[in-house]
Amino acid sequence: MSSYIGKISQAAKDLENTGKVIPDDEIAYQMLANLPRSYDNIVMQSYQLDDKNFTSLNVRKSLLAEYNQVIVCEKSDARPKESALFSIESDVSRKKNSTKEFKERRKCFSCGTVGHITKNCWKSKNANTMPTHQQCKPSIYKQDGLFNPAALYASTYWTQSMNIEFVVDSAATEHFVNDLNLFTNFQKLYSSASRAEGTTNILGKGDVNLEIMDNSSKVSLLLKNVLYAPQMIRNLISLRKFDLAQYSIFVKNSKMIIKTPRNILFLTVPVSDKFYTTKANVIKIQNGSAAYISDKDNIELWHVRFGHLNMQVLKDFSKK
Repeated sequence: MSSYIGKISQAAKDLENTGKVIPDDEIAYQMLANLPRSYDNIVMQSYQLDDKNFTSLNVRKSLLAEYNQVIVCEKSDARPKESALFSIESDVSRKKNSTKEFKERRKCFSCGTVGHITKNCWKSKNANTMPTHQQCKPSIYKQDGLFNPAALYASTYWTQSMNIEFVVDSAATEHFVNDLNLFTNFQKLYSSASRAEGTTNILGKGDVNLEIMDNSSKVSLLLKNVLYAPQMIRNLISLRKFDLAQYSIFVKNSKMIIKTPRNILFLTVPVSDKFYTTKANVIKIQNGSAAYISDKDNIELWHVRFGHLNMQVLKDFSKK
C-alpha cells in the first residue's frame, strides 16, 4: 500500500515539476480509484468527508490503517492475500470502468457538480431555457449506465418535454408527477383520493421515460407506476426504489451520488434550494408502442424498483 500511494504522490510531483499542478483532492480521488473491492468500505467513508478533511494526507492515513487491518485479518483467517494493486488485470472492461469513474469525479467550475468540466456543462447551457416540446426520431437507450440496450422505441416519432425538474426524495416511497402530458401508458384511478386520507388527489398512474444529462452523457431512466398528483408542487423520484434495487447511495459535498449494483456511477444529483434536483427531458411515445430488450434478471430488477404501489405518505408529500 505504501508503494501504491507513493507512486501516485510521485506522479503528482512529476507533473507539478512540468508546470501542471494537480489539486490535492484529485490526488486523493486517484488514491481511491483503483483499490480492490475489499476496500469498498473505507472508500465510501472517505467520500463522505467534507471538503476540509478530504485531503490526500487523510486518505493516505486511512488507507494505510485499513491495509494493516486487512493484513491482520488475512493472517488470522489463513486466507491468501489480495493481488498486488499494480498487477496487470486481464479484465479490460474493469480497467476502462475504473478510468471512466475517475474522470467522472472531475468538478465543474460552472455549476459545482462533480462528474464533468465546464465546457461540457449541460446545466450552464440550459440555465435560461424554459420547458419546451419537440419531436425527435427514435434511438436506443442504455439501462443504468451499462452498455446493453434497455429499450428500443418502435414508433416513428416521440414528443420530448425539455428541461423538466425532478426532486430525488429520500422520503418518497413512490414516484409522483404533476403534469398529465408527461405520462405514457396512463391509467385513471377513481378511488385514490379516499385512500390517500387527505387533500392529495391521485388521479391516475402510468410510466414516465426520462433522459437525464449527467457527466457529459445521457442517462435513461424508465419510471414505472408513477402516480399522477396534479396538486403536487414538485415532481418526485423515489430514492427508496433505488435502495430496493441494491443501488449504492451516498452524499458528499452537497451532492447525491448513485451507483449501480455493479459499483458503476449512474447519476450525480446536486442540491438546489435545499432539494436534490435534476432536470430531464421526458420522452413520450406518440403511438404508445415500445419494444423492450432485456434479459430476465434486468426485468426482475426493474420490477423490484418500480413495480409496487403505496399510498401511505401522499398527504405529507402534498405539503412539500
